[in-house]
Amino acid sequence: SLKEMERRWLEKVCGVSTLKKKELAKKLGVSRTTLWKKTRKG
Repeated sequence: SLKEMERRWLEKVCGVSTLKKKELAKKLGVSRTTLWKKTRKG
């Protein structure tokens, strides 16, 4: 599904990024909470 693809893409970006989650979220244009929600499994 699109939601699952987005989650996997964000996990990959988080895994290769040297930025902290807060900085990464800012670069992606989302809040840190949104980034966390979109990358958690469930």
